[in-house]
Amino acid sequence: MNIAEKIYQLRKIKGCSQEELAAELGVSRQAVSKWEAGSSLPDTDKLLRLSTFFDVSVDELLKDIDSGNPKSLLRKKPRYIFPLILCGVGTLGMAILFLLSLFNSMVSDPIAETVSFHFNVYAIICALLALMFMVGTVIFSFLHFSTKRS
Repeated sequence: MNIAEKIYQLRKIKGCSQEELAAELGVSRQAVSKWEAGSSLPDTDKLLRLSTFFDVSVDELLKDIDSGNPKSLLRKKPRYIFPLILCGVGTLGMAILFLLSLFNSMVSDPIAETVSFHFNVYAIICALLALMFMVGTVIFSFLHFSTKRS
């Protein structure tokens, strides 16, 4: 697949018209049409802007790759589901624990009458939930910022 086909396919995948792409790059619609027809090539600065707009490297745009699937050019976004679940469970757990501690202070607990037992159990559970939240946040931040650099 040559650069003309890539520009056309990536524009279609992105769901924008030639006019929208031209406006984004600061060129005329005719220039985009010529690039897609293969009758001219974008300048170096336009290649950089194209790579940013389509979220592909300039290398991927320029190399003549015979790929039947143009979507393979698009970068896969990392999935943040695991760290988000950790953060969500940690936050939700701490909220539930807080509500339970309020409820337990209003109602006497026949199983454990000592305040120190309640405090120790709640403190341990809260620390574990806070740890889950922090680990999820660190993983999420690492994934997010490492993809920004590449």
